[in-house]
Amino acid sequence: MGLTLFCVIALVAGTLAGPIQEVKIADKCAKQCTVSNQFNYEPGTTYEFNYETELRTAVQGASEDHAGIHMKSTAYLDFISKCEMVLRFSDVKLMEHDPETSSMKPVTSELVAELERNPLTVSFQDGNVEELCLSKPETDEVLNIKRGLLSLIQNNMDDINQDQTVTENVQSLPLVKSTHDCEQELSKDKGQIQRAMCQERHTFAPFSRLESGAITLNTQTLTFVKEFRSRTKPVMITQRAPIQFQQDIDNNEQTLMKDVERKLMEICDNTQNGVTETTPQLFSSLVKIMKAMNSRDLSIVYENIKKRQICSSNNDRVK
Repeated sequence: MGLTLFCVIALVAGTLAGPIQEVKIADKCAKQCTVSNQFNYEPGTTYEFNYETELRTAVQGASEDHAGIHMKSTAYLDFISKCEMVLRFSDVKLMEHDPETSSMKPVTSELVAELERNPLTVSFQDGNVEELCLSKPETDEVLNIKRGLLSLIQNNMDDINQDQTVTENVQSLPLVKSTHDCEQELSKDKGQIQRAMCQERHTFAPFSRLESGAITLNTQTLTFVKEFRSRTKPVMITQRAPIQFQQDIDNNEQTLMKDVERKLMEICDNTQNGVTETTPQLFSSLVKIMKAMNSRDLSIVYENIKKRQICSSNNDRVK
């Protein structure tokens, strides 16, 4: 058995985003290289993984229906040096759950080609993803998916030779109760990732009572397959970006208030007869907007919901 790391984190709203930096063309991503050597990934070696992620939304207690999007792919981590690697995707497949037929069906999307098109160079400081380096511009959607995978291999433990449980409790948003659970299994001999799993859970308070109501689950799994020798060459770097997720939204307070109220009305209309194929995207958009809002404005929106000033046409959904 490998070593296991289990983390339970109550999220406020996710991580603050940082801007992408324009830099001079270069071929090195890592600006430094740590002397720490807990994770013995070998230069000139490619590590192959199976990667799966699923976004699932359900209004529990109202029906058994749910809507969801599932992605699976092969991911390669090519280690050019001790502190620099290249992430590549191949064989990407997208599926969505149809609540009307309760079955999964393939999805044709440009996202598949975009994920497979450009490799991503990463500064990897012995368990810590320091920076991302792009050879060509990427959309926020594509780059955030790659960030999601990279978050699974991050590990800042002082000693990976001992099992460790880390718990952080932080105040949740007024409208959303969120948790984030992660578990990593490492090989004893080299300290390399064998399996990693993270589950993020958002319970939308106005639509929820106890454990029932509107719930969105985002699950990611990374499973090691094999390693082999490789000769991946460094790619030209034109941009640098942080590991934190990007959010391309207007941060004006009044605009955000209007946007979140508009999105709430869309969700109310969308879920009158249960969830639909578009429900997960609506909830994801709602969470993204709320992450950019301050607690005072979120509390105002929450009070307006309780007063039935928002979602008055679907009171059964509001608790």
